[in-house]
Amino acid sequence: MHSYAKALFYFMNWNEVICPSCGLVNDYTIEEKSNNSVCTCSRCGKFLGNKPKNFDQVRMPFGKYKNRLVSDVLIEDYPYLQWFYKECKDKLSNSLLNAIKKALNI
Repeated sequence: MHSYAKALFYFMNWNEVICPSCGLVNDYTIEEKSNNSVCTCSRCGKFLGNKPKNFDQVRMPFGKYKNRLVSDVLIEDYPYLQWFYKECKDKLSNSLLNAIKKALNI
């Protein structure tokens, strides 16, 4: 497996994060941005990927429940969340899409 692909594999599983540029292991900085935690290597600054937040920490970016947590919308208006997913899934970020899918058990 190519080292970069291997690093991404580990990163996605969060077992071990290896920088594909400098080889540093499990030493990265996290910057909170909207629905993701952006991770970069502490040594060389290489972008390592986005660590998605749990669905109960992700906020709706637009619509009737703008800035509300996906978990709150799930409790308050389940049919809306189903509709939102069906109608907007092609326009959503991966982290939001994954959070909604997890909330809806899709």
